[in-house]
Amino acid sequence: MIRFHLKTPRISYLYYPDFDYNPHPRLYRAMEIDLRNLHVTHRDFDGNDDPLILHQIDSLVTPDYPQYEKFAKLTRQEDDWGLFENWRSISHLSGWNKCLEDHCASLHSYKLSSRKDADPYKVNILQSAIRSRKDKLKIQQESGVRSQESE
Repeated sequence: MIRFHLKTPRISYLYYPDFDYNPHPRLYRAMEIDLRNLHVTHRDFDGNDDPLILHQIDSLVTPDYPQYEKFAKLTRQEDDWGLFENWRSISHLSGWNKCLEDHCASLHSYKLSSRKDADPYKVNILQSAIRSRKDKLKIQQESGVRSQESE
């Protein structure tokens, strides 16, 4: 993946070898080039016990990408579950795993579900919050459509 930095003149090349096979691929290597002086920095994350991970990978590919729909469906589920509310805490694998645990969530391949061993009362509360977020989004989308129609 190539990342163009907007606030500083830098470009990064990020290597995620399991991009197509892992819903939250781990960063293995990075090369950053400072475009002011062309200084190159290499970082190797292979073997890191708590690697940086990637979220919302559907936003990094075009809709004609072979797995786009699968990626997008997972992102919608994770967003509905409120898993992206604290980006800083989920940037590393350990934080992501804690977030899943806190939300009684289990991720298998590209499907999110409630953990079997979770407290049923907590699961009910979390599912109610999911429904609430979906309803709120639906209302926002409907009001956006109405305001566009009136223009």
